[in-house]
Amino acid sequence: MYWQNLRLVDARALTGTSGVETVDLPESGILSSMDIRFDAIEDEATRNLIKGQIDCLTKIEVVHMGTQVIKSYTGRVARGIGFLDDQRIPFAQRGYAALGVSGYVYVPINFGRRQRDTEYAIDLSRLIDPKLKITWDCTITDPYTGGGFHSTTPVAQLTVITHTVRDLAVPPKGYIKTSQVKEYGIAASTIEDVKFPLGNPYRRIIIRPFEETAGTWGQSIPKWLLSKIELDINDGEKKPVQMKDEDYVNAYLRDY
Repeated sequence: MYWQNLRLVDARALTGTSGVETVDLPESGILSSMDIRFDAIEDEATRNLIKGQIDCLTKIEVVHMGTQVIKSYTGRVARGIGFLDDQRIPFAQRGYAALGVSGYVYVPINFGRRQRDTEYAIDLSRLIDPKLKITWDCTITDPYTGGGFHSTTPVAQLTVITHTVRDLAVPPKGYIKTSQVKEYGIAASTIEDVKFPLGNPYRRIIIRPFEETAGTWGQSIPKWLLSKIELDINDGEKKPVQMKDEDYVNAYLRDY
């Protein structure tokens, strides 16, 4: 067994200020994980503040057969899931840049429970026409400074690195599908119900409460935005989770 680390896409120049990039994935091999590197030039006002290159990645998708979704989420959500999977922030996962100098961000995509997982990974030979689709938009502005990205040519560059295991003695048991189910703006006080599709076992459910309003960074802490978390199955027949926000966060931190 050995690992093959391949730059599938090497600094592809992206034209315009937004668009959709499609990358053909290999037709064979056991794909455990990928790294997406996105380069973009910030203006001076955006450095070290709320918005960055990661927010230009408005959707990351891995699909096969045209419409069958394996992964679907924003760049920021993908980076958060990568942190939970690997329990660390990889080097250079967030890039900062001076005025006129390209900064970059690495976004990890795991098809198993963590990077380089061989027990759970995706067998590309069992997929039909697998593709990586990246929707990007560099017209975003920072809510705190009003800054954004330079409209130079190219505005941005894309690099994709695949981590494939070769000569694996035992085939993987399966892969982990990840989908961003819902994103919505919450009112001052409300109860929001989210229904999850059935048919497959769930590994975990991630809730990301946040606020981008200038001057209220502290309100991004979950306890300021959520008062109660409840998971209900069959109209109250089972309730695996019924906790206040701070209790849930405390239990989660103890697990890690």
